Amino acid sequence: MRSPRETVCAGSQIGGCLEPPVKLLDVRPQYPARQRQAGVSAEVNLEGRIGADGFMKDLHLAASVAGDFASAALDAASAWRFAPTRLGGVPIETPIRITFEFQAN
Repeated sequence: MRSPRETVCAGSQIGGCLEPPVKLLDVRPQYPARQRQAGVSAEVNLEGRIGADGFMKDLHLAASVAGDFASAALDAASAWRFAPTRLGGVPIETPIRITFEFQAN
């Protein structure tokens, strides 16, 4: 019996089979208490890579944002884990862009 990943690529003939990453661990950021109390909202955009080992690599801010929000977003996304992207069955690094929205109530 084939695994779900093998089935996805069974008909691939050109350029090898590209299997997308699968998130195994999703950690949500903690809203900074001071910012929540002040009613401040923010959007944090991050860029980095999903490593061939499934861990986040070179994660950084894509645009400037208040430090409390940046720290919360970086801490959360750094903890994410993936089954990595595979090309022809071989794990490869993949760029990733992440957006977190902090909405004050």
